[in-house]
This record gives sequence, structure tokens and C-alpha cells, in this order.
Amino acid sequence: FLITAITSVLVSYNSYGGLVSKVGFMSVGIIAIFTTLMGFSAILKKEIKQHQAWMRYSYACCLASVMLRIWSPGLSLFISNDILVYQIVAWLSWVPNLLYVKFVLNK
Repeated sequence: FLITAITSVLVSYNSYGGLVSKVGFMSVGIIAIFTTLMGFSAILKKEIKQHQAWMRYSYACCLASVMLRIWSPGLSLFISNDILVYQIVAWLSWVPNLLYVKFVLNK
């Protein structure tokens, strides 16, 4: 997954939807790299709980590509502007995932 996260940051420079989309996709890539490395570091130190928490965040970032494909068609039913849909999905595909993980971990 780390290789995918790194390449997603590079690909984000060419994303459709202007600066809003580029920053959204670049952000999830950077967060994915960070959380994956933190999870890897934690497991090397035998910090199981921290590893599990970091990897949940990493997985939430990984699921952004799935959520993008779920959100896009639904939003397109209500918003006719394709660029606006893409800009919204660039953030909606991963921010709720991370908030959900945060909620679950704090429960």
C-alpha cells in the first residue's frame, strides 16, 4: 500500500477538477504515507495497540478509492456539474473514513 500511496501523491498533480481536487487527493496520499509508516514503526517497536490504530487510519485512506466510486454516481444524480462532483468527491472519499476511524478509536 505504501507504493500506491506514494504514486497517488505524484498522480494528484494531474487530477481533474483543479486545485481543490489536487489538494484533496494529495492530502489523502500524504496522510496514507504517514499513517502507514507510523503503523510500521509501531509494530517494529512491538507496540501492538498503536500499530492497530495507525493501520486503521491507513486502511481508511486506502478505501478512498472505493468510496470515490461509490460517491461519484450518487452525487452525479443531484449535481450536474461534473467538475464540482469531482471536487467534492476528492474530499468526501476519505475525510468521512478518517472521522469514522477517529470516532471508533475514541469510543
